[in-house]
Amino acid sequence: MLTVTYPHYAKNLETLLEAYGGLPADVRTELPLVICCYLSDESRRLVMHLAEQAGIADDIVLTGVVSDAELCGLYNRATVVVHPSRYEGFGLPIVEAMAC
Repeated sequence: MLTVTYPHYAKNLETLLEAYGGLPADVRTELPLVICCYLSDESRRLVMHLAEQAGIADDIVLTGVVSDAELCGLYNRATVVVHPSRYEGFGLPIVEAMAC
C-alpha cells in the first residue's frame, strides 16, 4: 500500500494512519503502508507518534525523498495506491501511478 504525499492538513495523512490502523493485523502484514515523502525531523516524529497511537509503527515504511525512477518502481510494486487528500487541485500521484 503506497501513498505519495507530504505532511500538510489537506493531504490527510492523519486519517490514513488511523484508517490503516483499523485494518486487521494480517492485512497490514501483507500490505505494509509505504509513505513516500520528504519529512523534516519534526514531521517524522509526528508521523511516528501518530503511527504509534494507531498501533502501526511496525507496519509503516517512511521512504523519504526518492528519485523519479525509484518512485515509478514503488508505484509498480504497490498493490494499492492510496490518495487520502481532503481536496486537490489536480491529484498528481494518481496520474503518476497510472503512468508507471
